[in-house]
Amino acid sequence: LNCRAEGRPHPVIEWYRNGERVEIGQDVTQSHRALLPLGSLFFLQLNQGRKGKSDEGIYTCVARNRLGYVKSRNASLYVASLREEFRQQPSNVVAALGEQAEMQCLPPRGHPEPTVTWKKNGAPLNEKDERYRITVD
Repeated sequence: LNCRAEGRPHPVIEWYRNGERVEIGQDVTQSHRALLPLGSLFFLQLNQGRKGKSDEGIYTCVARNRLGYVKSRNASLYVASLREEFRQQPSNVVAALGEQAEMQCLPPRGHPEPTVTWKKNGAPLNEKDERYRITVD
């Protein structure tokens, strides 16, 4: 997240997440965040979902010196993710000619929520073809 401020005396940069000061370790081996020389907040590894450990939130940069302070506008950070395993894998179906066949699939959990695309022989199904009906539960 970028932040840059100038002033005399030179301002100190502080970061806030959801209104609370972000603790940034001096030793990058002790923290997954670092404050870059010009004031940007750098994440070595983003955390998501664990209570109190998530990096998602609304960030504000504050530049402060002995004469006062100035706040940046808010910046929202969302951590995108996709789990590796499908919750339900499609399985083979055998059906007689003219009968209906149903195939089910539940994608992995993710943020944003993943979408499912069905393919036949490597090509996307034509959803306008009346022989196919794709539903989302």
